[in-house]
Amino acid sequence: MTQHGGSDVSLDLRSLGEGLDEEMRAERAESLRGPDSALGRDLARAIGENVARYRAERGLDLARLAEVTDLPEAQLCLVEAGNGLPGLRMLWRLASGLRVPFGALLEHTLLSEAD
Repeated sequence: MTQHGGSDVSLDLRSLGEGLDEEMRAERAESLRGPDSALGRDLARAIGENVARYRAERGLDLARLAEVTDLPEAQLCLVEAGNGLPGLRMLWRLASGLRVPFGALLEHTLLSEAD
């Protein structure tokens, strides 16, 4: 929608922004609830092990990883314990903070073994 003065355009952009905010909140809540299926639990466990391994290899403690990724330390604990299944945004932040390719966090998962 565009009209002179741009008021309808700004309303559309504001609605889009609100929708994205809602989606991000839902993703965070879903990550914190943890995986619900056996496959989800296996995926969460493998990702958590990968994060913990790369963090240890780089000599980072959880506080430092939280700082460089701008993620809450409590959420990182859940992920490393396999009790939280991170969304794409969190995986991207973790890969960037750990300085590993995005796919490295998916090693030894059903996603890395798919043909």
